[in-house]
Amino acid sequence: MSSKHQNIIIFALGVMVGLLSWSIVSLAQPQNAMADATGGGVGGSSDGIIAVTGAVTNSFSGLWVLDARDTATSPSLALYVPGSSGRSIQLAAARRIKYDLQLVALNDRSKQKVGALRAQIEKLNQEELGKK
Repeated sequence: MSSKHQNIIIFALGVMVGLLSWSIVSLAQPQNAMADATGGGVGGSSDGIIAVTGAVTNSFSGLWVLDARDTATSPSLALYVPGSSGRSIQLAAARRIKYDLQLVALNDRSKQKVGALRAQIEKLNQEELGKK
Protein backbone atom coordinates (compact mmCIF):
# COMPACT_ATOMS: atom_id res chain seq x y z
CA MET A 1 0.00 0.00 0.00
CA SER A 2 1.41 3.39 -0.95
CA SER A 3 2.24 6.10 1.54
CA LYS A 4 -0.48 8.33 0.08
CA HIS A 5 -3.14 5.67 0.69
CA GLN A 6 -1.88 5.11 4.23
CA ASN A 7 -2.11 8.84 4.96
CA ILE A 8 -5.68 8.94 3.64
CA ILE A 9 -6.64 5.96 5.82
CA ILE A 10 -4.99 7.56 8.89
CA PHE A 11 -6.83 10.82 8.23
CA ALA A 12 -10.16 9.02 7.80
CA LEU A 13 -9.66 7.08 11.05
CA GLY A 14 -8.77 10.31 12.84
CA VAL A 15 -11.99 11.92 11.62
CA MET A 16 -14.03 8.88 12.70
CA VAL A 17 -12.45 8.79 16.15
CA GLY A 18 -12.97 12.55 16.48
CA LEU A 19 -16.64 12.21 15.65
CA LEU A 20 -16.95 9.30 18.06
CA SER A 21 -15.30 11.31 20.85
CA TRP A 22 -17.59 14.27 20.16
CA SER A 23 -20.58 11.94 20.34
CA ILE A 24 -19.39 10.41 23.61
CA VAL A 25 -18.77 13.80 25.22
CA SER A 26 -22.04 15.33 23.99
CA LEU A 27 -24.14 12.33 25.00
CA ALA A 28 -22.49 12.14 28.43
CA GLN A 29 -23.43 15.72 29.26
CA PRO A 30 -26.58 16.19 31.31
CA GLN A 31 -29.42 17.73 29.38
CA ASN A 32 -30.54 21.15 30.46
CA ALA A 33 -34.31 20.81 30.87
CA MET A 34 -34.87 24.58 30.77
CA ALA A 35 -32.91 24.95 27.53
CA ASP A 36 -34.90 22.07 25.97
CA ALA A 37 -38.17 23.58 27.12
CA THR A 38 -37.38 26.95 25.54
CA GLY A 39 -35.92 25.52 22.32
CA GLY A 40 -32.36 26.46 23.22
CA GLY A 41 -29.19 24.34 22.95
CA VAL A 42 -27.33 22.23 25.46
CA GLY A 43 -24.32 23.76 27.27
CA GLY A 44 -20.81 22.87 26.09
CA SER A 45 -19.20 22.20 29.46
CA SER A 46 -17.11 19.06 29.69
CA ASP A 47 -16.76 19.16 33.48
CA GLY A 48 -13.00 18.58 33.37
CA ILE A 49 -13.02 15.82 30.76
CA ILE A 50 -10.88 16.59 27.71
CA ALA A 51 -10.93 14.37 24.60
CA VAL A 52 -8.39 14.74 21.78
CA THR A 53 -7.69 12.62 18.73
CA GLY A 54 -4.19 12.03 17.47
CA ALA A 55 -1.89 9.59 15.72
CA VAL A 56 -0.83 6.68 17.89
CA THR A 57 1.37 5.07 15.21
CA ASN A 58 1.76 5.59 11.49
CA SER A 59 -1.08 3.15 10.88
CA PHE A 60 -3.89 4.45 13.10
CA SER A 61 -5.17 7.24 15.32
CA GLY A 62 -6.57 7.12 18.80
CA LEU A 63 -8.75 9.01 21.21
CA TRP A 64 -6.91 10.43 24.21
CA VAL A 65 -9.18 11.20 27.17
CA LEU A 66 -7.86 13.30 30.05
CA ASP A 67 -9.81 13.54 33.29
CA ALA A 68 -8.50 16.82 34.69
CA ARG A 69 -10.96 17.09 37.57
CA ASP A 70 -9.53 17.35 41.08
CA THR A 71 -10.38 13.93 42.48
CA ALA A 72 -8.55 11.08 44.20
CA THR A 73 -8.04 9.35 40.84
CA SER A 74 -7.22 12.41 38.76
CA PRO A 75 -5.66 13.58 36.67
CA SER A 76 -5.96 10.39 34.65
CA LEU A 77 -5.20 9.66 31.01
CA ALA A 78 -6.71 6.95 28.81
CA LEU A 79 -6.14 5.97 25.19
CA TYR A 80 -8.87 4.38 23.09
CA VAL A 81 -8.18 2.89 19.64
CA PRO A 82 -10.50 1.59 16.94
CA GLY A 83 -11.06 -2.18 16.92
CA SER A 84 -9.84 -4.26 14.00
CA SER A 85 -13.25 -4.13 12.31
CA GLY A 86 -13.46 -0.36 12.68
CA ARG A 87 -16.88 -0.79 14.30
CA SER A 88 -15.72 -0.85 17.88
CA ILE A 89 -13.42 1.01 20.21
CA GLN A 90 -11.00 -0.56 22.67
CA LEU A 91 -9.22 0.77 25.73
CA ALA A 92 -5.53 0.49 24.81
CA ALA A 93 -3.85 2.15 27.82
CA ALA A 94 -4.66 4.12 30.96
CA ARG A 95 -2.79 5.60 33.87
CA ARG A 96 -3.07 8.12 36.64
CA ILE A 97 -0.67 10.97 35.76
CA LYS A 98 -0.72 12.84 39.05
CA TYR A 99 2.90 12.01 39.83
CA ASP A 100 4.07 12.19 36.21
CA LEU A 101 3.30 15.90 36.26
CA GLN A 102 5.58 16.44 39.27
CA LEU A 103 8.71 15.37 37.36
CA VAL A 104 11.30 18.04 36.70
CA ALA A 105 12.91 16.08 33.85
CA LEU A 106 12.82 12.58 32.38
CA ASN A 107 14.74 11.47 29.28
CA ASP A 108 15.52 15.13 28.68
CA ARG A 109 17.91 15.49 25.75
CA SER A 110 17.77 19.26 25.52
CA LYS A 111 21.06 21.12 25.51
CA GLN A 112 20.12 23.38 28.42
CA LYS A 113 19.37 21.55 31.65
CA VAL A 114 16.65 22.60 34.08
CA GLY A 115 19.04 23.87 36.78
CA ALA A 116 20.98 26.03 34.32
CA LEU A 117 17.76 27.44 32.87
CA ARG A 118 16.43 28.20 36.36
CA ALA A 119 19.65 30.04 37.24
CA GLN A 120 19.52 32.03 33.99
CA ILE A 121 15.89 33.04 34.61
CA GLU A 122 16.64 34.09 38.19
CA LYS A 123 19.60 36.17 36.97
CA LEU A 124 17.48 37.89 34.30
CA ASN A 125 14.72 38.57 36.83
CA GLN A 126 17.22 40.11 39.27
CA GLU A 127 18.59 42.32 36.49
CA GLU A 128 15.05 43.44 35.59
CA LEU A 129 14.27 44.22 39.23
CA GLY A 130 17.52 46.21 39.47
CA LYS A 131 16.47 48.41 36.53
CA LYS A 132 13.24 49.49 38.23
